[in-house]
Amino acid sequence: MQSKNKNTFPKKSSIPLTKKQKRARRGRRFLRVFITVSVLIIALHIGLPHILLTYANKKMANMPEYIGHTDALRMNLFTGTVTIIGTTLKKRGGEIPVPFIDVKKLKVTIDWKALFKGRVVALITVDDFDVNFVKGPTKATSQSKVDKEWIELFDDFIPIEINRVKVNNGSVHYRDYHSNPKIDIFMDKIYVVGENLSTVKDTSKVLPATVKVTANAYGGTLAVNTKVDPLNTIPTFDVNAELKNLPLTYLNSFLKAYAKMDVQKGTFSVYAEAAAKDGKIKGYAKPFIKDLDVIDDRERKDMPFKDQVIESLVEVVAWIFENKKTDRVATKVELEGSIKNPDISVWGIIGETLVNAFIEALIPTIENSININAIGTEDDKNFLEKIFDKDKKSKKNKKNKKPANKKKTKKKPISKKENGSGNN
Repeated sequence: MQSKNKNTFPKKSSIPLTKKQKRARRGRRFLRVFITVSVLIIALHIGLPHILLTYANKKMANMPEYIGHTDALRMNLFTGTVTIIGTTLKKRGGEIPVPFIDVKKLKVTIDWKALFKGRVVALITVDDFDVNFVKGPTKATSQSKVDKEWIELFDDFIPIEINRVKVNNGSVHYRDYHSNPKIDIFMDKIYVVGENLSTVKDTSKVLPATVKVTANAYGGTLAVNTKVDPLNTIPTFDVNAELKNLPLTYLNSFLKAYAKMDVQKGTFSVYAEAAAKDGKIKGYAKPFIKDLDVIDDRERKDMPFKDQVIESLVEVVAWIFENKKTDRVATKVELEGSIKNPDISVWGIIGETLVNAFIEALIPTIENSININAIGTEDDKNFLEKIFDKDKKSKKNKKNKKPANKKKTKKKPISKKENGSGNN
C-alpha cells in the first residue's frame, strides 16, 4: 500500500485565468497600492509639518546669541509647497526691545517648469517682513548679523537652489537707543523681484539674472536694478540705483546725534552706477542736496556755542558751493580699481563740486555710462584730477618700483705682492 507524503501540498489550479479575472486581480493590486500611498501621504500631511516645526523651534531655541520661534508650518505635497508662518528672531538678554528679523509668511514652492527640464529649484515668496539693525555700546546691545546656526537651519529647510525670489511689503530699520536723541532711520514698502538666480535660460547673456528693488524712504523713493551672473564665483554684475527727494528734516535725529546739527529744509537725492568683472569694479555716485536751510534763529539761542559754529559753517559752505540757478549742492564720486580696495579720487570730488557750483550744473539722473564693458577704460578727468592725481600716481609707482638687482661680482684675491706682505 502506497503511503501519502505529509509534506506534499495541493497543486495550484492550472486552469488559465480569463481576461475578466486578470483585470479584477490587477484592479485589486492597484487598489491596495493606492490605499497604501494615500495613507502615507495623509500621514505625512498630518505628521511631517509638526515634526519639522518642533525640530526648527528646538534648533532656534538653542542658538548662542539669538533665540527664534516659528508659529506654524504647512505643507502641500501635491503642489510641492511649504509655508512658514510667523518667524521671529530676537537677541538674547532682553536688552534690545525689537526683534532682529520678523517674517509674517514665507512660502517655498517647487519650480515645476525647471523640474521638467531636469533642474530641482524653488520659488520663494516673502510677505510682510521687518529687519532691525541696532547699534549699541556693547555686543549685548547691538545686532547686525545672524547666527551661523540660523543660516544652516534655513539651508536645512530649503536644501535646493533658489531660482526666483519675490518680497512683498518689507521694512529695514537702523536704530540706536543709546544716542541722544534716539535714532530710527528706515525704509518701508520694500518690494523685490529676483529672476533666474540659479538656472541659466539664455547662455548668450553675460548677466542672465536680474534683481529689481523698489522702496519708500521717508517720502523719498528708492529704485535699484541689477543684472548679475549668479554662477560666477568672482562678483560679476551691473547695477544702477537712485534715491530721490528724501526730506532731510526726517534725518534730524541722526544729524543731531552724530553731527551735532539739524536742518530746517532740504531734500537729498543720489544717483549711482557700478559694474564689476574679473575682480575689478568701476562706478560713480552723484549726491544732490536741494534747497538746504540749516539755521533756525529760534532754536539757535538755546544751542551750545560749538553747535552754533558748526551749523553756521555748514550754511556758509553750502551757500558757496550751491549752484545758484538750480539751488543744488552736488558732486560726483567716482571709484575704480579692485573690488577689495577701489580707488576714490578726493580731488575728483572737489573738482566736480566746483564744476557744479560755478561752471555747469550736474544733471540729477543716471548717466547710463557704466557697464561691464566699461571696465578697463579711462574716463575724462576734471582739471584737479589731471593736476593732482597724476603726481599722486607717479609717486605711488615710484614707491612700488623695486630697484634693479645689481650683479654680484667676485672680488679678486689680493696677492701678497700687492698688499706688501710678500717675502723679501
